[in-house]
Amino acid sequence: MILLLIAGHVSAGLDIDPYLPPVEPDLTDEERERRQEAVQRQIEEARRRAEEQARQEAEARRQREAELAARPYPVRLTEARCLGCHRMDDLLERPRTRLGWELVALRMQRFNGAHLEPGDRAVIAAHLARTYPAPIYRRVVEPLILIAILLVPLVVWWQWHKRRRPESR
Repeated sequence: MILLLIAGHVSAGLDIDPYLPPVEPDLTDEERERRQEAVQRQIEEARRRAEEQARQEAEARRQREAELAARPYPVRLTEARCLGCHRMDDLLERPRTRLGWELVALRMQRFNGAHLEPGDRAVIAAHLARTYPAPIYRRVVEPLILIAILLVPLVVWWQWHKRRRPESR
């Protein structure tokens, strides 16, 4: 540190002249005033363009919001509750029946923590079943699977209960 103080001013050999604005010959007061006015006009024009662009963007945003608000409630609800986590393609890949969509929404609500108000699940399921209807085979198979899911525990319980109970002769 002491050596730096003793050494004094040290230059790196950089020339700042290329970075300075060009030197202009002496201008008259009138020319200087015209240049200042021209610069001021450019600044004002840039400000007007920026204001116009901001106004157009705000108008486009209001128009988009109005279009979104004019759409049916089930569409807005589905987008608000489902499309935050899922893409629209996810809904199109596996169309389901209303029962299937109800079970999917129930699963999302119970296991994944989806925020659904009372009644939202039914509205969303009805909208998705109507908008993306399931193929005919799925309309037949889904209720059968549900019946099997409900009946299997009952049959197992009945068989267990029957074996446990001593046969009376």
